[in-house]
Amino acid sequence: AASSDYPLRDVYKRQIQEHTPAMRARHPDWSEADIGTNATSGSTGRPVRVEKLNAVYQPLYQALSMVDHHWHGRDAAKPAGAFRPGAEDADGGNWGPPMAWFGPVGPAFRRDVARHSIEELYAAFERYRPAYVTGSPEVVFALARVAREKPGPVPPVEQFLTYSAHLPEEVRQLAREVFGARVVDRYSSDECGWIAAQCPKHRHYHVMAATSLVEIVVDAGRPCATGQAGRVLVT
Repeated sequence: AASSDYPLRDVYKRQIQEHTPAMRARHPDWSEADIGTNATSGSTGRPVRVEKLNAVYQPLYQALSMVDHHWHGRDAAKPAGAFRPGAEDADGGNWGPPMAWFGPVGPAFRRDVARHSIEELYAAFERYRPAYVTGSPEVVFALARVAREKPGPVPPVEQFLTYSAHLPEEVRQLAREVFGARVVDRYSSDECGWIAAQCPKHRHYHVMAATSLVEIVVDAGRPCATGQAGRVLVT
């Protein structure tokens, strides 16, 4: 997440855009069907197209998901829900991989936050009563606001799994007060996948060092001093 006062950031991204064909790494045995593609949002600068070898990227991503599930003691037999932008609505499914690879899993549902009002999202939440809910901090905040306004008991949640944006302390407090839930945050990017995950005992984060080298740097890539704010540089 590069800071807005770092001018070389856009220079680097422009170079990537201009020289993408020359930067592609391909093996003769690969087909284009083996490559997954998506694009960065551009929220921290120029959007960049990202290409990943699925046979390598997906197992690593799923392995780190397993680490997070086990760290935080989630019971895969319990119901789960996910509120994501662009996700296809789904009912009647289950947790799916990676947990489904290793034993029975509970029911799960999914809703596209871009296509539904917060009231519709809350209606699905009330219907399925998930123990674990994946969504952005904004979604958690909005669900808590609706729950406070509605009469009657609020379905309890064990954990909210947040991602995608900065997590304010206010959201943690609301989740605890309204749903009795703990918020577990993850830090990731389209380019690198999992970067860090919240500690199961504290609110700080553990770098996923098996797949990412994470450095906190200031201008020109110099390491930050202790207590100094900087940019996250991921290899």
